[in-house]
Amino acid sequence: MPEGLGLRDVDRLLHDLRSPVNSIMGRIQQALRHTQDATARRHLLRGSAACRNLLRRFQNLHDLLALRQEADFPPAGSTDLAEAWEAALYPWRPLAEALGVRVVAELPEGLSVGVEREVLLRMLDNLLSNVFVHAEELEMVSARVDEAGGRVDFSLRNDGVLEGEGELEVAVPDLSAGPTLNGLGLPVVKALAEKVGGGLQARHGTGGSFIVTLTLPAGQ
Repeated sequence: MPEGLGLRDVDRLLHDLRSPVNSIMGRIQQALRHTQDATARRHLLRGSAACRNLLRRFQNLHDLLALRQEADFPPAGSTDLAEAWEAALYPWRPLAEALGVRVVAELPEGLSVGVEREVLLRMLDNLLSNVFVHAEELEMVSARVDEAGGRVDFSLRNDGVLEGEGELEVAVPDLSAGPTLNGLGLPVVKALAEKVGGGLQARHGTGGSFIVTLTLPAGQ
């Protein structure tokens, strides 16, 4: 870990960033209410997503440093997966509608996972960011759940059946030369999942298709 960089430093950065970024997002929401032009709305929604992505990257850096310093995380708790999915998806729905992307989820009601709600929301937001920010040609996003042996597999994919399926290694970011904010999403989600006894797998196929499977312990 870079010498001198601590959680309090990142906390201050996050605090300093939130006010101006939230102000920009507020202006974007005002502009959205006053335009019906489809192209303008897509650009504005992309801008809003970019603002959230900036804050998310600093949150990811905070989580990575906290994990490396073995800082205390919130207790595992028990969180309703379907409710958390809807909450995480909520800010992405306007962009999905503007892009004409169908979002289909097969999540049973009342299924809980052994993760604190805010931590789970950060995991899901990172996965959704990979779907909506990096996929230029997107038609459907689907989510499903498999349960077995006290574990819950939450799978998210960005299109139909994968072709030429292969393994995608989730790398551990190297901060030895200084902190970087790019590419932290999946490694941080994987580390957070492993913290509670789960894990993350990712596969990719041709044409930018991919599927990620987040494994979590079942809640009580």
